[in-house]
Amino acid sequence: MTTTEKIQWCHDVEAARQEANEAEGHKMVLIEAFSPKCISCKNMEERTWSDDKVAQILETEFIPVQLNVLEDESTAKPPLLAFWTPTLIAMCPDGNIHRKWMGFLPPKEFLGEVALARVAYAMARQSFDEAHRLAQEATQWTEGDELRHSESLYWQAVSAYKASENQDLLIAGWKDLLARFPNSEWAKKVDFANSL
Repeated sequence: MTTTEKIQWCHDVEAARQEANEAEGHKMVLIEAFSPKCISCKNMEERTWSDDKVAQILETEFIPVQLNVLEDESTAKPPLLAFWTPTLIAMCPDGNIHRKWMGFLPPKEFLGEVALARVAYAMARQSFDEAHRLAQEATQWTEGDELRHSESLYWQAVSAYKASENQDLLIAGWKDLLARFPNSEWAKKVDFANSL
């Protein structure tokens, strides 16, 4: 089965946003700005888009869009600004971008990125119970990926606090982050937590 059969790509951002807006739940739009000449894009096609778990999450949680940067001038303009390929963008139906990354990502790392995008979207909607559930899911999906796992622990603590208004959950989560990933970028954001 080719990735074209696994993933039903849309090729129009506005149509995808409309479809996401009308979908049940809170679907996002996942945009891949690609070039047919790009080696990393071919890797996304062969290794990431062909992954069953990736195809499943794109089908259930996103409206996937592919835009060829050689044919679609909108990719070089705001809000996309895809100056490198592949550029991947997680956008909510109203057009706000909640996550953007560039370059090839293997399936595991890609799933970590989309898990974190879903957390950000729930936080932006102030759906804090949902954000906390998604952050817990993100910590499972990012296990073994220090970069994304440390970020998921940060948001798990934030969403637990926002859902409960219990500051102790925030501090405990941040202390756990500091203990597990003391040199991470996310630990540096909360390095004061151990003194609380």
